[in-house]
Amino acid sequence: MTEPTLNPALSQDLKVAALRGAAGLAAASPSVPDAVRVAWQHLHTNRAVLAVVFRAWAAAEGVADIPDLGGVLRRRHTTPDQVAAGLRRAATLLEDTPDE
Repeated sequence: MTEPTLNPALSQDLKVAALRGAAGLAAASPSVPDAVRVAWQHLHTNRAVLAVVFRAWAAAEGVADIPDLGGVLRRRHTTPDQVAAGLRRAATLLEDTPDE
């Protein structure tokens, strides 16, 4: 499976907004599995930024491989707020990184 190609015209703001939106959904979830699921689904709605936001989320969680991210999140976090905090860290990482 190939990684989606990022449209260079997309702004960093769009990527950060996707992560912050996912963080809001995760924080409002009743459980960690639900928080991970809704965040994952939200980030999949914009295929143009998909690879970038998942790499940022993985980096914020200290995970090298995107496929390992879901399992790590479920093992590491005990509240939806912790999932949301990781998404907010990812957004901050993107804000502090020049546009790709």
